Amino acid sequence: MKRILLAATSLVLVTSTALASDPVEKVIVTGNRIGAVPEDKLGTAVTVISKQQLDERQTRYVSDVLRDAPGVAVNRTGGAGGSTQIRMRGSEGNHTLVLLDGAEISDPFQGEFDFSGLLATDIEHIEILRGSQSALYGSDAIGGVVNIIPRRGKGELAFEALAEAGAASTWMTGANASYGDDTFDVFASTSRHVTDGTNNARFGNEDDGASETSFFVNAGLRPATNIELRGFLRYVETDADGDPQDFDFFSPTQGLVIDGNETSDTQQLYGNIQAKIVGWNGAWQTKLSYAFADTERHNFTSGFASFFTAGDRNKVSLVSALDFTTGAASHRLTGAMDWKRETYQNLPIAAPSPINDKRELETTGFVANYDLEIADFNAGAAVRHDQNENFQDASTYRLQASYRIDATRLRATAGSGVKNPTNFELFGFDPGSFIGNPNLKPEKSVGWDVGIDQRFWSNTAKLTLTYFQATLEDEIFTAFLPGFVSTPRNRTSQSERQGIELTLDAALEDWALNAAYTYLDAREAGQQEVRRPPHIASLNLTYRFLERGSATLSLRYNGEQQDNEFIFATPQDFVTLEAFTLVNFNASYRVTETLEVFGRVENLLDEKYEEVFSFASPGRAAYAGVKGKF
Repeated sequence: MKRILLAATSLVLVTSTALASDPVEKVIVTGNRIGAVPEDKLGTAVTVISKQQLDERQTRYVSDVLRDAPGVAVNRTGGAGGSTQIRMRGSEGNHTLVLLDGAEISDPFQGEFDFSGLLATDIEHIEILRGSQSALYGSDAIGGVVNIIPRRGKGELAFEALAEAGAASTWMTGANASYGDDTFDVFASTSRHVTDGTNNARFGNEDDGASETSFFVNAGLRPATNIELRGFLRYVETDADGDPQDFDFFSPTQGLVIDGNETSDTQQLYGNIQAKIVGWNGAWQTKLSYAFADTERHNFTSGFASFFTAGDRNKVSLVSALDFTTGAASHRLTGAMDWKRETYQNLPIAAPSPINDKRELETTGFVANYDLEIADFNAGAAVRHDQNENFQDASTYRLQASYRIDATRLRATAGSGVKNPTNFELFGFDPGSFIGNPNLKPEKSVGWDVGIDQRFWSNTAKLTLTYFQATLEDEIFTAFLPGFVSTPRNRTSQSERQGIELTLDAALEDWALNAAYTYLDAREAGQQEVRRPPHIASLNLTYRFLERGSATLSLRYNGEQQDNEFIFATPQDFVTLEAFTLVNFNASYRVTETLEVFGRVENLLDEKYEEVFSFASPGRAAYAGVKGKF
């Protein structure tokens, strides 16, 4: 597999002298708390995945396309519907803040976002900021931020529909409606994805199926040229089969995943309402927003309820920014205040007990940010202070700078991050299995990065190189106690992460190339961190033909990585998961102005691999479908 990847990469590099990139820099809304900032004026390392790239790669699960972003590692427990984490720059799975149009959508119970049910049918583009962003966004942003920008209504009333089918009795349908003018816009969509799945266990022949259903509406109203009211509502329901871990000490498969009758269903409801006003000829902007998340999870074993959980979040944010100039310098002052309350509850299956009590966390954060621009030099400084109800307060900072010299741009960022203990970690789940620890401290991180962006071939291609380094303290981990009981604690040792990110983006006439490579060295007390491969690479080569069709070859390489080996029910040992290369091929053709046919083959080489120890991943699979516009 490595030879295939290297050969394909060499071929692209040999032929890439004929390629060039779109010279227009992207505008990043995640780089500031209000408004937008051009990518070439931001010191933070950022990747944008466009709607065109999502479409041409025929992305169904957002987690799959995140494999193409530098610094991002993806781990899924088996096939469709399996719990899916991302780790950015070697950070933990709960150290990446996930936003939907700026609103936090992580599960208040889990303390992180599970990408397993996130389909890409209603997404305009994805912004990925790497490195700590806690000074702007607070807890969870130690590794970075993923902001999913949803589609908005544009132009005359229009409808779109999609249908596809393929391997493992998989089918998917989706439809949306769109309208937008100067005063009002609305976009509404629905989608359903169903599959019989494949076997998550190494042994046996039981397929583990999954289904995802989503409804989304996004609307904006502009009663005046300087006022905008906007809101969205998203509902997602996910049902998935699973396999248990074998805890029979006398079994030859003890500690491994085996066939079994486990199921889970999740209902997630997210919403956001905001009002934005612009004054003083555009120099002053203020935004007031309210966002909420409501999540319930139900788990069953052999048809019997095993545990139910519920969590919700309410968050109010006020952000205001003032732009002004003094001579050749442009300035922006930004202030923000965030109030957030999260609740957590084990829903009673039998008689209510104290472990079913509703628990609550409340945080208030204050942000001050200053940005400066002088000719080709840009810089910014941000500080944040979070007041926490149940544990110690936290303060974070971020410094960033960017300087352009003709076709070369130098950039650097330094900052600190914080991850608050979750309700689950503080209060526990079950005194017979997982005991909470009310004395936990927030996890803290300090890091920096430096990078260079180089445009060449007459300013038509872009190469980026970034070096990063970070140190994590007070990491929260699970300690296993006698009697198969566990509890969270803060580590006394440090976790050190450093690495290199390299990207190449180019396109010429009918061709487009996007390539990324990450080297990572992430260690805690000298031991390589689990599920963080030292080498990750991706390559996407697209050819657009006859003005109606496109074909994309995708290669995604995941180097060997360490994972916990749960033999004898405790992760005392580590196991090495082998490297793998996934090759996908996609093609589509617009038969008429309103009808498009498409098809793809995933895991073309039928690679056998595991992203989480003893969870088998799907093999080769083919799909085909149609899209229509009306």
